[in-house]
Amino acid sequence: MNFLQQFQALFQHERRGVAKLVVQNLDGTWEARTSSGNAPIRLTGQGYEVGQNVFYNMSTRRILETAPNVQVIELQV
Repeated sequence: MNFLQQFQALFQHERRGVAKLVVQNLDGTWEARTSSGNAPIRLTGQGYEVGQNVFYNMSTRRILETAPNVQVIELQV
């Protein structure tokens, strides 16, 4: 790995969010709701089921993995 790649790796911080999958769309995307109750968001990913809580990348809207089924409270900073 060269110095530029090492430097860029330091700043590749992944912002994660938590959402509950509500509906799987015909195109394979998901409609999900965040715990803050904002408008629905569209996520991408395969191998999940309606009703699951998931972690997603807030930049790419890609589902990363399942999240525990606990109540989550988002605090705006």
